[in-house]
Amino acid sequence: MGAKAARLTSAESRLPAIEWEDWDRGKLGPVPLTRAMARGLRPDALAPARTPSAESWKINRPGIAWCDSTRQLVECESGLEMLVVHQLDFEGGLLSIATQPFRLHMAVSAIGESSVVRHVPDFFVTMADGSRVVIDVHRVYRPAGERSREVFDATGGLCDAIGWKYRLITEPSGHYRQNLLFISGYRARPPHAEQVLTTAVTVLAAGPMAWRTLVDAVALSSGVHAALVLPCFFHGILVRMLKVPMEQPFSAAMPVSSAEGAV
Repeated sequence: MGAKAARLTSAESRLPAIEWEDWDRGKLGPVPLTRAMARGLRPDALAPARTPSAESWKINRPGIAWCDSTRQLVECESGLEMLVVHQLDFEGGLLSIATQPFRLHMAVSAIGESSVVRHVPDFFVTMADGSRVVIDVHRVYRPAGERSREVFDATGGLCDAIGWKYRLITEPSGHYRQNLLFISGYRARPPHAEQVLTTAVTVLAAGPMAWRTLVDAVALSSGVHAALVLPCFFHGILVRMLKVPMEQPFSAAMPVSSAEGAV
């Protein structure tokens, strides 16, 4: 999260405002951010408003995450942002994503007086339902101070006013993080995946089943060895054909169900 504060001046009375860099037209703005302007902004047209840096004194380390939904490499300012890209990809419905997409100019009430905050959100995404979502990422172990909370609240209020959605994402639980990173290694379709997953969905039509029981049932029904069934299950979770409680550690007793619409 990046935000800078300054005293509100008469020249900045037309707030909120936005400035961004277009891949084709270069730097644009700041201009008033209206609903009409908001509808016209596309994440895939936005260049980063700032470049990630990797100075030795910084806690965060930049990196690049692969987003399978949009088939692109996403430049991130921290390991947590990279994890959030994996999370958004896993949640599904992601059509396009921009990182450090623009700089918002907002009037924020602080200590009894108005000030202007210039804030660069971490992500701006388009979802399959057509909605646009602004995302900020914040670590739980670094509690947000009064200024940060005001910036997050102001950003959320601005998004509501112009027809966007807003999410403030913190790091997931330890088990969710471990499970997500683990199944990300099964992105490539394993041998027998179609046969195994089709059989699993058929078996699960009767209801959820324990992991070990499902492996045995699918192996028996499909004729595929249980050792080859497991990679297919991990791939099936990643592509949202199978559902498991991601907040729990993987175990033989973990309940598995078929995702809605899985075939």
